[in-house]
Amino acid sequence: MRPRWAAPAFYDYSGPPPAGRHGDLIRYKALPNAPVGSRAYRVLYKTTAEDGTVIPVSGMVVIPNTAAPAGGRPVVAWAHPTTGVIPQCAPSISTLRYLMIPGLDAMLKAGYAVAATDYPGLGAGSVHPFLDGVSEARAVLDSVRAIGAIPGAATNDRFALWGHSQAARR
Repeated sequence: MRPRWAAPAFYDYSGPPPAGRHGDLIRYKALPNAPVGSRAYRVLYKTTAEDGTVIPVSGMVVIPNTAAPAGGRPVVAWAHPTTGVIPQCAPSISTLRYLMIPGLDAMLKAGYAVAATDYPGLGAGSVHPFLDGVSEARAVLDSVRAIGAIPGAATNDRFALWGHSQAARR
């Protein structure tokens, strides 16, 4: 019998999300082995499920170590392709997390901060509403809000969306 997979403690969130707005950062933790010239964090933030309930969702952010330009740094919100439907399929859990984002090094060198949601149910949570475009889109947009709360991210209101496969169906 296979042992049951246990999510890293970071992803465990029991109880209702704290008061606040969608995109509010719940917590963050540094990730190891960030791409050269950057720092990376695992994030847990609030978003809204298709039925309107507020839920925690996980992801990661990668921020260049260079000084932000006057006016702040733009964000690329990466919407990942299909990786699976169970919590351990979250990109932020994968040891290949940075390699999964096409063009990550180029985006960082160009000065972009990158927000990468896991989508609801992957990482934090238990049920991924696969191909539920409404909740997935909300999680992507809320990741842009969450990255701005990371100390030193210095983001501005400009962002671009980047994705394919599951991410591009809407």
